[in-house]
Amino acid sequence: MAPSTKFRMRPPPPIVETLLRVYREGSFPMADSRDGEIYLVTPKRRGMLHLGEGEMPGSLHVPRSVERLLRKQRFELTSDRAFSEVLRGCAMPRTTDAETWLSPEIIDWVEELHSYGFAHSIEAWRRDQDNTPHLVGGIYGISIGGVFFAESMFHVPRERLDNGTRHLLDGSGASKVCLVTLVRHLQRCAYTVLDTQFQNSHIERFGVIEIEQAEFMDLVQPALTSTRARWKPLKSCQDD
Repeated sequence: MAPSTKFRMRPPPPIVETLLRVYREGSFPMADSRDGEIYLVTPKRRGMLHLGEGEMPGSLHVPRSVERLLRKQRFELTSDRAFSEVLRGCAMPRTTDAETWLSPEIIDWVEELHSYGFAHSIEAWRRDQDNTPHLVGGIYGISIGGVFFAESMFHVPRERLDNGTRHLLDGSGASKVCLVTLVRHLQRCAYTVLDTQFQNSHIERFGVIEIEQAEFMDLVQPALTSTRARWKPLKSCQDD
């Protein structure tokens, strides 16, 4: 009989346990962009999508323009291939005067969650003339049981060329494609709730509804302990 190999289990550090508890209790960390001070946010109302089967308020709605982008397969889509890059892309200010809540310390925390399997990303890529892939968009979030806490998404747009054609590396629409891809992926992987923290006009187009925090907590508590939901690589889940 071949000798067995023993592996020492790596216990999660205190910060991972602390962050998981914070999310389970309905809060999430944000940093003040002016001084980097980190505080916990507990919204009075919460944006969310139902991921279960059947049509109901809060089910995914895909705008026609996004469905066309998906059919055209303009972007190559992957999962967890460039988690750190997605995280840093989300941390970049959207405009010259915009602020970001993703401080270097929070980035370190989320990367720690990712290393223990509690944070995941969907990436969108475009290829240049040399067929080299470039990251042009992505979305990431925290995964606990059957709940996915979507944190942020980004895309890298480029202006059209002088002849009116799109730049090879134009990421316009990439974040929307990543969002829909994420939701459909989570449904295949048996997740039941997608948390979006807040609701805004951008994600409202995708069916996101806003509910009271207490109702949200009642909804997610059973899902947080689900053993049925399990994140899998994007391609393998699509092939199931």
